[in-house]
Amino acid sequence: MKRFIKNMFLILIAVFFISCSEKKELKIAANSWIGYTPLFYADAKGWLKNENIKLINTVSLAESVDLYRNNFIDAFAATQYEYSLLNRNDVYAIMLFDKSNGADMIMINFPFNKTDQYKNKIDAFMEVNSVNYLLFEYFIKSNNLSKNIFNIHNLDQGQIVKKEYHSPTLIVTYAPYDAELKKHNFKIIASTKNSKSLIVIDALFSDAENIQKHKQQFIKLKSFTLEALNHLKKDPKEFFNTIKDYLPGYTYADFEADLNNIEWIVNPDDNIKKLLKIIKLPYKELK
Repeated sequence: MKRFIKNMFLILIAVFFISCSEKKELKIAANSWIGYTPLFYADAKGWLKNENIKLINTVSLAESVDLYRNNFIDAFAATQYEYSLLNRNDVYAIMLFDKSNGADMIMINFPFNKTDQYKNKIDAFMEVNSVNYLLFEYFIKSNNLSKNIFNIHNLDQGQIVKKEYHSPTLIVTYAPYDAELKKHNFKIIASTKNSKSLIVIDALFSDAENIQKHKQQFIKLKSFTLEALNHLKKDPKEFFNTIKDYLPGYTYADFEADLNNIEWIVNPDDNIKKLLKIIKLPYKELK
């Protein structure tokens, strides 16, 4: 009997230590954006699963923030604009992805220099609770326009590209969705290309509690991101074929073109760190 009790005690101790060593699931959200493709690559390769990391592919930046705000996920990929909407001091960027250099854009299907000829308002479609709106405000201010000439519609990008447009329309969008809009005679009128005043940076955000809980998984996630970028550099076609199911309707030619419109900043240099201060984006590298 004593031997049985001793064996049971040893088994319970073993189970306890095994359960303590198991990684708790880390849930992160990312929408379909070219800058998040390293995450998609790591997910498709099974690297995330091996570390008990679950990637949730959302339809918009706003959905990612909502999931985080309601405690359904532990971290989310977004820009500094969505981060600012949280208004939380305990949340900060723990990994950077990219700086947009043309991949966020405004597209139109009418002659821009003749906006005053339309008696009816121009329809403007965008994800209102996202960096889309920041770009829209920058555009109207830069061109001395009034918001009153626009009817603003809040839709996610997947809904926007499926609509048919028969009247003058402005769309705020980003890669990969621009490729589909180009097929329907939409042209780029403004973007983040070479803009010194419009800075858009994508990062992975989380809070102090979740960072402490999942620190090693976050560190591993960064190494996966860097490894994915190595694969992209060595064999972009293989990389694209691996992630294409995450970006429906996107062609390799579109992908190649849009890669020229972002700058990878996973390991930020001093210039990027200066930009982070300008846009007031707190960043703490995990080690």
